[in-house]
Amino acid sequence: MVYLDNNATTRLDPAVAEKMSWFLKEHFGNPSSLYPIGRQVKEMINEAREHVAKALGGFKSEIYFTGSGTESDNHAIFGVLEAYPDKKEFITSAVEHPAVHQTAIYLEKKGYKVTYVPVDRYGLIDLDFLRSAVTPRTVLVSIMYGNNEIGTIQPIEDVVRIAKENGALVHTDAVQAFGKIDVQVEKLALTSCLSPLTRSTGLRASELSMSEEGHLSCLFSTAATKSAACGRGPKTPSVSSASAKRRGYFRRSLNPIGPVSNDWPHD
Repeated sequence: MVYLDNNATTRLDPAVAEKMSWFLKEHFGNPSSLYPIGRQVKEMINEAREHVAKALGGFKSEIYFTGSGTESDNHAIFGVLEAYPDKKEFITSAVEHPAVHQTAIYLEKKGYKVTYVPVDRYGLIDLDFLRSAVTPRTVLVSIMYGNNEIGTIQPIEDVVRIAKENGALVHTDAVQAFGKIDVQVEKLALTSCLSPLTRSTGLRASELSMSEEGHLSCLFSTAATKSAACGRGPKTPSVSSASAKRRGYFRRSLNPIGPVSNDWPHD
């Protein structure tokens, strides 16, 4: 049999399996604890966070690990909506992954005006349609970076530019892009980025990064699953261009049950 569905999931790389087995057997401490075994685990998690940040062109403090791309997408989307409760317009494309598409349907039921940007025969979004759809009442534009079915790469830089003209933020699910094309959150002026670790190594995990500087202009979700070390982080978006104030708000929304810990899974 010839297996051609690695974008969906990939057989676990033997080197990754060996490394994971070693880690789980030898480094089992609680990273939030104060004793040496736990603190050592925390240091290793932060080292992994540094690798992911380097791959995305961000900073270690901007990286959050989550359990899946869907979780990261929802953290980013609902974090923005909670930060701007007076804006009730949400824009996405007609070809999003269910992680975003089903969220859009949910938002419609909650009273949001949701606009679906159409695509051409190649899966590219209609930028003119997007330009006419974005208004000062638009809170967020969510357009995937690379399509999970046909591989179309969307013009995210143009999307960010159009959205910023009306003060809207941008979120992009880059699960299928990170590790295959150069994804640099600062260059794209992104606020958050989702990247998975499963496509190339077989490891299922995700990461979300949030930025401290600039203005909150875009959210980026990607699956960092192709690279074993730092090339592919967990399924999470990387955030760039977010003000410290906004980032503080996101920290609260990511941890609604209490103050943000300096340990896993935050910093």
